[in-house]
Amino acid sequence: MVNSGVDLFAVDKVLGHSSVQSAQRYSHLANDTLLKAVEAGAAKHKAW
Repeated sequence: MVNSGVDLFAVDKVLGHSSVQSAQRYSHLANDTLLKAVEAGAAKHKAW
């Protein structure tokens, strides 16, 4: 779900974990997802 753009906190609630740490532990991000995050951060930085 996270690789499809769903917020980690929403995934946590949908899966019924007792804490967000459980969702963090089991979420494995694809390289494309990580690259998009880096690019978004770089684009925001350039706008400053």
